[in-house]
Amino acid sequence: MSKQGWTLVVILAGFAVGISLSRQPWQELSEQKRLRNTTLAETKQVEQQRSDLLRRNAELDSPYGMEEQARKAGYRKPYEQPLTLD
Repeated sequence: MSKQGWTLVVILAGFAVGISLSRQPWQELSEQKRLRNTTLAETKQVEQQRSDLLRRNAELDSPYGMEEQARKAGYRKPYEQPLTLD
């Protein structure tokens, strides 16, 4: 075999060894990306729930929200008369 042939064999062997040794880190990287995406999706969902709860809490703490809850429970203002439909 000529010198160029051996050089080509060594280069191809080095390339094959490099690919085989780098497979596991690439698989780990893919797994970490999948885990990160899952965690980000869960975080967004929890943040959305928190935002909804804060908004709902602010509505209930407002005077309008308190009145709405009282009316749902059957309370009315002393001067109000219930509507009766004939």
